[in-house]
Amino acid sequence: MIRQISFTQGVLVCFAYVVTARLGLEFHSINGVAALIWPPTAIAFASCLIFGLRVWPAILIGGTLINLFSGLPVLAIAGMAVANSIEPLIAWAFCVRGPWGDSEFDRSLHRRSDAIRLIVGAGILSTLASATIGVGSLWMTGAVSTERFENAWMQWWAGNVLANLAITPLILVFSRREPLKRFSFESSSLIEKVAFVSLLLGMSILTFGNFAFIDKVIGFKGVYILSPLTLWGAMRFGQRGAALATFTFAVTATYFLADGIGPFAKSSGTASLLHLLVFVVIFAIKALFVGSVVTERETERENLQKRELEVSLAKHAADAANLAKSAFLANMSHEIRTPLGAVIGFSDLVVDPEIPVAEKQNYVAAIRRNGALVSSLINDILDLSKIEAGKMEANLRPTPLSEILTDTKTLLNLQAQEKGITLNITSLTSLPEVIETDALRLRQILINIIGNAIKFTERGSVDVTIRHEDGRLAFTVKDSGKGIRPEDARRLFAPFSQVDNSSKRKHGGAGLGLILSKRLANLLGGDVVLAHSDPTQGSTFLITINPGSIDSSAIVPTQSKSGPAKTAERLDGLRVLLTDDAPDNQLLVSRLLKLAGAEVDIASNGREAVEKALAREYDVLLMDLQMPVMDGYEATRELRNHGYPGTIIALTAHALKEERERCMVSGFDDHLSKPINRSSLVHRLAEI
Repeated sequence: MIRQISFTQGVLVCFAYVVTARLGLEFHSINGVAALIWPPTAIAFASCLIFGLRVWPAILIGGTLINLFSGLPVLAIAGMAVANSIEPLIAWAFCVRGPWGDSEFDRSLHRRSDAIRLIVGAGILSTLASATIGVGSLWMTGAVSTERFENAWMQWWAGNVLANLAITPLILVFSRREPLKRFSFESSSLIEKVAFVSLLLGMSILTFGNFAFIDKVIGFKGVYILSPLTLWGAMRFGQRGAALATFTFAVTATYFLADGIGPFAKSSGTASLLHLLVFVVIFAIKALFVGSVVTERETERENLQKRELEVSLAKHAADAANLAKSAFLANMSHEIRTPLGAVIGFSDLVVDPEIPVAEKQNYVAAIRRNGALVSSLINDILDLSKIEAGKMEANLRPTPLSEILTDTKTLLNLQAQEKGITLNITSLTSLPEVIETDALRLRQILINIIGNAIKFTERGSVDVTIRHEDGRLAFTVKDSGKGIRPEDARRLFAPFSQVDNSSKRKHGGAGLGLILSKRLANLLGGDVVLAHSDPTQGSTFLITINPGSIDSSAIVPTQSKSGPAKTAERLDGLRVLLTDDAPDNQLLVSRLLKLAGAEVDIASNGREAVEKALAREYDVLLMDLQMPVMDGYEATRELRNHGYPGTIIALTAHALKEERERCMVSGFDDHLSKPINRSSLVHRLAEI
């Protein structure tokens, strides 16, 4: 891992190396060369792990500067500089690039594997190479005699091991934010932190200082009474506490040993150094391993808590979804059963022979109205499902804006007149004659929003103003109804949500219109928002869309236009083969077509349709898709394989775009969806 570092970072590393080197040389040394503890090696290794290998030149420069004015031969200076700078490279390579697979070294030392890498790489391998190269260069230049070689090598190696195990972990664990909350120094109380640090310093001075009575009582082995402090630090503060305890004990013991006092001061300098080294190594290994075990368990505990929280949140979300689903199903049951009840009830009245014909006409109109309501509700549910699944696509085509506005006003004006309110549609700016949009979806948005405004307005008017500016076409819908409270406005665009969900609500509805309109507007490059609402003055909704590439001609849609009445189309002499397995559909469609003058034959499944179509000539085949024996897809493919050239139109309740595309691939010429619109059906067949 090689990172780009700044010049300032390099200078700071070099400066820290030189300063800590001068500090290290203040400790007792052999021939002024090898110190009891060599802090720069810890600075160098920690810098490589924190900043990357690009900091290595700064380490080499620092290693050269510290010995440049020592009076040693140039070869010795170069050898010592190489030894001090190659050591962090070896340690870094072992920890980061060693045979560890994809396991990245984590300098927080939370894992036992990372602690092992640090101990072996920094405490053994790299220091062996450094001591051999450094003391070897001194021996080759005569700065260290053959008799003193072993002691010099031992002190060099021991001083670097002490620094790497006592100082490097401290720098690493405090150089990054502690991810575990329990071990963060910020999370502990000030009293606990002061008590811990005070005990570390106090016990270190008492144990390693010049207190003969304590030395007599505890002796050399008595230094291990400091173990509880190490365990306290590791278990309460994790690797930070463990590293701080090890650093404090090692530095204090080395400081007093340099003055020849303390439990490690022996007659032999080598023996004293080995005793100190054993103590620090044991404490460092124990501290790092205990710290890593504790932090691993704490990590597992926090991860378990996170998983439990995630499970709890997921359960809460699932419960909320279930409640929403239950509320939705209850609402859907009401919204569907209400018009279905009307359809069934009025159907019973239509067949009653005692009811006058004129009255029956009103019942038939009610059946048609409620049937259209059920169809609209189902279409809204399907549209919203497709949008939420990301499968809804806008069919953008050049469309006369005036037609959309005229159709919308024509459709809703009667609804407004029935309530005794006025529907006004006016333009505030010049409007394009033609826009590039999905006319069906834009009309659906306008009908939903303006229809809602009419539904919730008891008196006054609903005013729709249109403007074209900044590349957006904006429709402002303002009503004089009751308005919406701020607390209700927050859930206005939530699926299946209504301002009034009580059983006493005055206005029905599935709660799909607003969210569906908003999603459709998003699909058209715009949005639907509640611009303003006052419980005493009504509400204002803003609809925006992207009009696309448009004609700049202006129109002023202030009045709806009604064209001359169209003459009913006829299908005289048209031969039709209707294929449907539902007897009611057979009766309905055949009756509609016969009333228009068509000749109709009926097939009940795809196999029967294939046989009849190949046996007799028909102008058009109307084919259901889902049927027994042979479905419509298979029947159409078989007909095309036989070279059938006639027109085949799918007439099915499968209304999704994907089904239409599948029909075209299977050989159909067109696709009409149920419920059947009489005029659309006759118009399409009249084109043949």
